[in-house]
Amino acid sequence: MAKKITISVPNDLWDRMNKWRGSFNFSKTFQAAIEKRISEREKFLEERTGGIDMNAIVERLRDEKIEVEGDWLEGGKKDGFDWASEAHYSAVQKAIDMEIDDLGFPEDPDLREHFQNLFALDEMESCVEWNNAYRTNVPNEFGDLYIEGWQNGVKEFWNQIKSKI
Repeated sequence: MAKKITISVPNDLWDRMNKWRGSFNFSKTFQAAIEKRISEREKFLEERTGGIDMNAIVERLRDEKIEVEGDWLEGGKKDGFDWASEAHYSAVQKAIDMEIDDLGFPEDPDLREHFQNLFALDEMESCVEWNNAYRTNVPNEFGDLYIEGWQNGVKEFWNQIKSKI
């Protein structure tokens, strides 16, 4: 079954089309032109990708991204829980209530320093990116996830022990 669509044309083209209305089947002309353009685009993509199923690649990469993001969130949560188990009471309270500044770091100077030192480690370098405006490294999307997970780990620790204190 054919589907109907509406297209827009400039006034001058509309005037010219009206003059030729009896000589052309505009619907078939449009269909042929669109079919040709789509075929050209598909052929171009086929040649560039060598027959690779791009949709399958996108789906795989999307799944891997979700996994990586989950790893950073869970890694932060574990580290936050471990940190809280050895931190001073007041530091735990600051971490529970910590606010993030415009650069993506905690506003509290001690917690800020903690994450800056942590993200300076080689195994954590994928958590930061250079920010030209501030001329420093700032957390990227993985760093944001790690910090979020870390704070969640601190909160989870606190929720397990607060009624016993």
